Amino acid sequence: MKIEDYKGTVLVPRPSLLGGDEMEYEEEQGFPLVRFDSYRRHPFLMSEMSCTNPECNCNEIALTFTEIDESGIPILEPITFSFNLDLDTWQEKRIQERSKVAQRLVDEFFNNLTDEMKTQFKENYVSHKEIFRKTSTFTIPVEEIKKGTLVSYSDVFSCSGSISSGGRGIGYSFENKGKEYYIDDLYCINPRCKCESVHLVFLTYDEKEKYIFDLFLGILSFKKGIEIDEENSVCTKKEALEIFKAWTKSETGYMDSLKSRYKKMKDIGQRILNEEKPNRVKTKIYSKKRKKKKKR
Repeated sequence: MKIEDYKGTVLVPRPSLLGGDEMEYEEEQGFPLVRFDSYRRHPFLMSEMSCTNPECNCNEIALTFTEIDESGIPILEPITFSFNLDLDTWQEKRIQERSKVAQRLVDEFFNNLTDEMKTQFKENYVSHKEIFRKTSTFTIPVEEIKKGTLVSYSDVFSCSGSISSGGRGIGYSFENKGKEYYIDDLYCINPRCKCESVHLVFLTYDEKEKYIFDLFLGILSFKKGIEIDEENSVCTKKEALEIFKAWTKSETGYMDSLKSRYKKMKDIGQRILNEEKPNRVKTKIYSKKRKKKKKR
């Protein structure tokens, strides 16, 4: 059995940020692709889900495997199977009835579980729980939402906060011409505002001074494209556009990803407006006056 990253994009079910049992589907990349030794016809995409209740200590994950054709051609009646993996015993919980072929693949998976895989599953479980806990308690004053205050995606969906606010969360990162760049994506979370845009802060690392600094700010409209804020840039508009284009080439699904994040952030704003409760978690608010940040 061999596991590698799938380069294509897939639709993944996720719990709604507005609460309830409703599921939403998002396009995501980088999913694990499993090649079983006992089934050579096609590989299988492996999706991983855990309980969304941050207070639950079930300590198990649900793994779903779906047969795919890497060429993109739909498979008629693909093999699909799933099971719940106990992260303490590393055995299947609530054993299901399945076909002989599916059971053979399940057995092969369990027989090939490595310590590295177990560590990764545990880390994913803890990370998912922490993110669910953070997103369910995240809030800012309703007045800030209504006036369109920008909020970093990483301040909501990263365990350590955004790189712009002194944390380690990075919206995106890429390398161009031997230099590393980071992107902090910020959104207006007012659900009544139909801005359909995202503010992208491009940062880079100064090798000599040993700190990360803001390079330029780009305002990306989903309908009109990118606009460089020249007043808040330390490079020329031409240089900024070249860096932006380099990122779009490395992040081929960037527009779908940003649109998905835009919707998530609007849902967060809607949840806060629905609750209208006092602040439980403080957040850093984007300011044009930004300080140098040491690399972590």
